[in-house]
Amino acid sequence: MKLQIKSFNTYAVIAAGMIFAGAMNFTQLGPTVKNFVYGATQPLHKMTWGMGARLSGGLQNIASIRNAIRENQDMRDRIDGLLADNSRIAELKKENETLKEALSLGLDKEYDLRMAETIGMDTMADSLMIDKGAADMIETGFPVVTSNKVVVGRISKVYKNFSKVDLITGRGITFDVNVSENATNGLAKGLGGFGLMLDLVPKDIEIKQGDPVSTSALGGIFPEGFLVGMVGQVNKNDVETFQTATIKPAFEIEKVREVFIIIGYKFEDAPDGDADKSIIDN
Repeated sequence: MKLQIKSFNTYAVIAAGMIFAGAMNFTQLGPTVKNFVYGATQPLHKMTWGMGARLSGGLQNIASIRNAIRENQDMRDRIDGLLADNSRIAELKKENETLKEALSLGLDKEYDLRMAETIGMDTMADSLMIDKGAADMIETGFPVVTSNKVVVGRISKVYKNFSKVDLITGRGITFDVNVSENATNGLAKGLGGFGLMLDLVPKDIEIKQGDPVSTSALGGIFPEGFLVGMVGQVNKNDVETFQTATIKPAFEIEKVREVFIIIGYKFEDAPDGDADKSIIDN
């Protein structure tokens, strides 16, 4: 109740001041009378002037705050845009570096390549998902390699905009390889769990830990000369005709971000790419 009375008194003072100002300006009072009245009512003038100034200042402050909020939002939008641009620039820079590395090895002169990015990984099945598919001329059986000429796997299933890559370490995957600089023939076998072994190397051939293992032209699954990995522990005995060894893959699965698909190089016995045609056509 006191608050309402106080507000009423304030408005009454303001109204009285306005009426007084009008009377002084639009009546025919003499200068002496007006001077006396102005002097007597000086405190009222100061009070009403101060209230008006505070009210005007408050409105200006509100407008300033609104402008500041709007400018801050614009600034945040600009910062978000710059961050997005910087992220894209960094991504393009990384892609360019990968391409430069591949070009320095002459891969583009030997093969028709499509660059792809890894978008997923299935550790249980030793496989990757990449962001290129039938729309990019990808087909099942195409080899997948890195920019530094390391073999990763091959395309096993194709969708419209992405594909599945079976890694060379996948269980049941086999392909011919050459061991060391003497080009000894052998067979690489995927063990699953990112494991790989070397088999069918005659026991009279000297192989040792650290020897490079590369793809062979035999079998036609992969092009020749791509690095598979390095020989690990060698197992040899007098009973067996062949010696075996573990192979440490040349790629680290968690670091495989960009890969290249070799277009047109297709193993004759690759699985049928039409198995998921209903998905590919969508």
